[in-house]
Amino acid sequence: MTLALEQAPVEVLAATKRRGALGKLLANKAALFGLFIVVTCLFCAVFAYWIMPYDPIKPNYALVRKPASALHWLGTDELGRDILSRMILGARTSLSAGFVSAGIAVFLGSFFGVLAGYMGGAVDVIISRVADALLATPFLIVAIVLATFLGPSLINAMIAIGLAAAPVFTRLARSQVLDIKATDYVESARALGFKDWRIIIHHIVPNIAAPLIVQATLTMAQAITAEASLSFLGLGEQPPIPSWGAMLNSAKSYLTQAPGMSLWPGLAIFLSVLGFNLVGDALRDALDPRQE
Repeated sequence: MTLALEQAPVEVLAATKRRGALGKLLANKAALFGLFIVVTCLFCAVFAYWIMPYDPIKPNYALVRKPASALHWLGTDELGRDILSRMILGARTSLSAGFVSAGIAVFLGSFFGVLAGYMGGAVDVIISRVADALLATPFLIVAIVLATFLGPSLINAMIAIGLAAAPVFTRLARSQVLDIKATDYVESARALGFKDWRIIIHHIVPNIAAPLIVQATLTMAQAITAEASLSFLGLGEQPPIPSWGAMLNSAKSYLTQAPGMSLWPGLAIFLSVLGFNLVGDALRDALDPRQE
């Protein structure tokens, strides 16, 4: 069986590996639980305006800080707004931050990482030193500084988080490229006269995609936490649009009178981050050939 696989075409080997990775992923109960959490959050984010029971923005001063009831399952906040509705719409804010920030980090970080690893020399030294300098500073501090400089808004927060997370992908992509560019098939492509951009696109990028995908999944969890932190500090999504972090900021003054105001957004942040981390860990185990 092993000999047959070794003699199979590259496409067959790739398909076999994909099926094996999918099987390992589906057999991981923790990954399925994490995937359930992620899919639930995505469902709430995409269909928020169809499934919200109440207007999440309009205040109702007759229902200020009411406990959970049959009408308001999670209670109401300091302005009488339904917490469940605000939680559902807040999922859109948090997941938008996760996906957009991770996308920015993957694109910028991978671009400079591939450039540094493939070009080498002074280009590698300059890019690596800048990345090392950024990595020496705590991620959240860099995100707060950039968000403060750009101004308080969700878009600026996503840009700040993406820029703060990019050096991780720079280092990861660089290390992968250094290994792959010394392989026989890359040397053969170079000997055949292929241009550098063609070698990078067709031979290097597809072979470094797996670890980048895993890191992107873990970065989404980190970005959700960072967005909540920035919103808590007033640097993320601005009122009255709900954000889990901003909801925590509003709830801090009512911890004894209305503990549910802080419980539910905190639980949502915890579960969403847990879900992405479980999926990321499972993807790493499934896509890593050393886990055979």
